[in-house]
Amino acid sequence: MTLTIRRKVTLGLVIGSRAFFSPAPCLTARTEVLAHLDRLGIEAVILPYEATANGAVQGIADAELYASHFKARRDDIDGLVICLPNFGDEIAIAELVNRAKLNVPILLQASMTRWTRFRCMSAVMPSAARFP
Repeated sequence: MTLTIRRKVTLGLVIGSRAFFSPAPCLTARTEVLAHLDRLGIEAVILPYEATANGAVQGIADAELYASHFKARRDDIDGLVICLPNFGDEIAIAELVNRAKLNVPILLQASMTRWTRFRCMSAVMPSAARFP
């Protein structure tokens, strides 16, 4: 059986972060994900960048703002994309999901890491487990 969607898909978009991380990855991730969704013809529901620090959910107050925003658009939202460009406050993200009560699929998206930037040299790791 083939399912045909006869309306535009709409996704709630959340950028998650922690307050002590640089804000740059949040803005970059937001810009890139919104552009990609637009290219795919998918509408995004997201608060304006200025609504929270770094345009990201970084605590319970931000989670409540997003939950309220998503509740207001509950009938439009088909799924939720949670993007974590530099880790995120998992408690705030969980609270957002619980408070919004959207009952939709969730995609948790982590940003690409350039592994060449990291070198694991811990003395507690066996040499076979170390990155080159």
